[in-house]
Amino acid sequence: MNTRILLLCLPLALGAGRAFAQDETDALRYSQLQFGGSARTLGIGGANVALGADYGSVSSNPAGLGLYQKSEVQLTPGFGVGSGDGQMLNPGTNGRGTPMSPLSQSANNFNLSGGAVFSGRRNRQNAESDWKGGAFAIGFTRVADFNAGSNYQDNLSDGRSLFQRLREPRTALVGTNKGSLVDQSQNSYYNLDGIAFGAYLTDTTSRRVNGQRQYSLLTQNRNGLIGQGERITNTGSMTQFDLAYGGSYRDKLYIGLGLGIVSSNFRQRRDFTETEADPLTPINNYTLRDEVQTDGTGFNARLGLIYRFSDAVRLGASVQTPTWMRLTDT
Repeated sequence: MNTRILLLCLPLALGAGRAFAQDETDALRYSQLQFGGSARTLGIGGANVALGADYGSVSSNPAGLGLYQKSEVQLTPGFGVGSGDGQMLNPGTNGRGTPMSPLSQSANNFNLSGGAVFSGRRNRQNAESDWKGGAFAIGFTRVADFNAGSNYQDNLSDGRSLFQRLREPRTALVGTNKGSLVDQSQNSYYNLDGIAFGAYLTDTTSRRVNGQRQYSLLTQNRNGLIGQGERITNTGSMTQFDLAYGGSYRDKLYIGLGLGIVSSNFRQRRDFTETEADPLTPINNYTLRDEVQTDGTGFNARLGLIYRFSDAVRLGASVQTPTWMRLTDT
């Protein structure tokens, strides 16, 4: 298990996000955020920084909560529709002389966003204070969707195979216990070379060099067309639980503060399969499955302002801290 600290910057109202992670894949995944909130916010493409009086203000500009006149509870269901096509580079043929067609993989999902806003307005006839009231909100918003998938399959005649990788081991195979192929203390195979060795896809040969036995890999021969395919399925999401308050000063200037608690879960499953049609070879087919699970939590804070020049003209601005997250990979 590998634990790491990621510094993730959520996008500002008029800016772009950036992320620091273990590699570029993590950085891309956790920085591609989407706007969420109520149906009203979604309907205007998330351009609600200066709007106010909408639950979407919780995650964009908490100052908008100061425009609430009464309390409300809202729930917005969402349905995502996605698909991906996959095809090998320099595709082979389907046996009839025509190139293999791309394969599609769907990735649909259902989600919910919503919360409650509790408004407290002063009596309009009470002029003792310039603060006219405010509203406190609590709720949750989906800020990233990791659901995706791809699938490809092809028949190859140029020898491309996972065996090409197995013929060039990335770890030293030195010693009387077949080196790093086998973990003797756990009696298990803990890398790709070891897994292939344990599945009888490879074998070892040895010779003595300078008084020490040196091992090298032998792989099975591949003949004829090799069927190769892979199905990749990603699931998961990032959800932000919000606590925010917005107040009204003379019903002209609105100030808001918010705290976001981020929960993230990501799952990926990759099934890579190779088949061989030649009955004279000892291998009919095999599947290599990789699974990764990443869970994490974090938090951020935001400050927002709205100034109402008139009922038709408002100016809004919001700034958000980076999101500090702790992610655990399995």
